[in-house]
Amino acid sequence: IPFQGGDSYNPTTDIYLGARSDLNAARYYGGLLDEFRLMNELRTADFIATEFNNQNNPSSFYTLGTENNTGNTCPPLPVELIDFNVYPKEGPKVELEWKTSQEINNDFFEVQRSKNGMAWDDLKQVQGAGNTTQLSVYEEVDETPYDGTSYYRLKQVDVDGSYTYSPVRSVNFHGIEIVNTYPNPSVGIVSISINSTVESEAEIYLFDVIGRKLQRHEFVLDKGFSSFQLNTESLPTGGYVLKIQSKDGIHHDESVIQVR
Repeated sequence: IPFQGGDSYNPTTDIYLGARSDLNAARYYGGLLDEFRLMNELRTADFIATEFNNQNNPSSFYTLGTENNTGNTCPPLPVELIDFNVYPKEGPKVELEWKTSQEINNDFFEVQRSKNGMAWDDLKQVQGAGNTTQLSVYEEVDETPYDGTSYYRLKQVDVDGSYTYSPVRSVNFHGIEIVNTYPNPSVGIVSISINSTVESEAEIYLFDVIGRKLQRHEFVLDKGFSSFQLNTESLPTGGYVLKIQSKDGIHHDESVIQVR
């Protein structure tokens, strides 16, 4: 089927799941398909990241507390987070704001940031209010957000060390993102799917593992999704670094491809 990644696909014939259309008995998927979805609209990066995290490691995606009897009175939540938002600002910078309606034994908030919504780094620690039933408003600024999309969440830590996470929020600045390289490993032609928040002239570079530049190509990035085909037929087997950047050098992204 000639489509991949975020490309749309408008079939004119039957769709076969787990088998070829010619029903060749030696060409089938040797496993079970426990779920598949057909969608007629584009999904956001947050939606895709949430679906991946949930199915990739469900046990770390959510936690269940101890069971309570219906006759017991549940204690109030330690921290009532009623709002958490992030806003892009000039610089570029990101302003983070969150509010709590009450706090019980709240030690601090850890502001965390991620480039892909999966691997998180601690950005800064913000002292909590301790114990209060009043509205508390917090404001912080990320002075150095990632080029492209930055994901943010709050880790709220109690004085006893227990903690919870807030929902994830994201900000996208004018940038370039390599969404997909296919096939990878490559046996000849690599199709590169790119997402850009602006239209711009760009350059594609291919480096070997010791940093030698092997290829350079110029092309125009459309706003939104673009595609580019890279010929790797003459390259020996191994790993290579693919880099895409705007002509001004400000916006860029990198990916690793394998050639076999």
